[in-house]
Amino acid sequence: MGKTNDKLGEVNNRMISVVMATYNGEKYIKEQLQSILKQTRIPDEIVISDDASTDCTIEEINKMISSTDYRNIKLYQNNKRLGYARNFAKAIGLARGNYIFLSDQDDIWNKKKIEIMEGILADNPNIQLLSSSFNLIGETGNQLINGKANGVLREIKKNQFFRHPKYPGMAMAFRRELWDTITDNRKQKMVAHDWLLGYTASDKNGFYQLNKPLCNYRQHSSNESGTIQSSSGRNKIQQRIRTINGLIDNMSSIADEECKELSWIKGYLEFQNKRKEILLDKKRGLLLAYLMRNKKYISWKSILGDFYTLI
Repeated sequence: MGKTNDKLGEVNNRMISVVMATYNGEKYIKEQLQSILKQTRIPDEIVISDDASTDCTIEEINKMISSTDYRNIKLYQNNKRLGYARNFAKAIGLARGNYIFLSDQDDIWNKKKIEIMEGILADNPNIQLLSSSFNLIGETGNQLINGKANGVLREIKKNQFFRHPKYPGMAMAFRRELWDTITDNRKQKMVAHDWLLGYTASDKNGFYQLNKPLCNYRQHSSNESGTIQSSSGRNKIQQRIRTINGLIDNMSSIADEECKELSWIKGYLEFQNKRKEILLDKKRGLLLAYLMRNKKYISWKSILGDFYTLI
């Protein structure tokens, strides 16, 4: 295990916060925390907000706290459920770091994740939000799919983000000021925190992705989110519909007076509702033709994903 920082913000006056939202995560929480505490750059604090878990998640976290020399794990417990999005928003609000890393409760981090991403943020002040690529693993940690690993650092433009917003929070690190620029009105809506960060950063030309897998994204039946590759049979369609419903909810949340592209968003929402309707009818030919006519709203990767869903 790396040496604990006795003084917060010791490295060039930069304070690193890891923020985690938990709910009934007893099965994997220990392994996730161990991978964070084994980082070559130890975070200055780990903020955990538990959303009224009914299993032994709290007990597992407390065991970790008592078994390590690291003394900056801060555990907060909700008296009643806030839900995934609001619980993460609460946890981010409790963090004190200049750089904030988001963590799920069931993944495994590469030991150099914080060191590498902190270095990129420090060297590139224009980057507000940084996402790495990631590997997909199964319930037992078995490798499913390897992430992009060419080492390229690329900007994610806003239109690209809208067409394919598949950048999970567990791979993200961002500057505190990015979160502070998001209005309280949007933070309080039931919109995914990682989508809101991606939208806000891409709107400021500050969203970048590093094509280097720095974490293992675990796929299992209890995932709050997941990928189509982890589903099978009729569950693939159900998973796809859940994803589309999430996109509709997220985009609807910014269709307000603050939005600069309201007309485009209305067209996007109409497109997603029709896309969902055709998927449920399982009409492959009609689906492909419809998606091809509306490529301004969807990426090639998503088109292939829809077609794969109906095979």
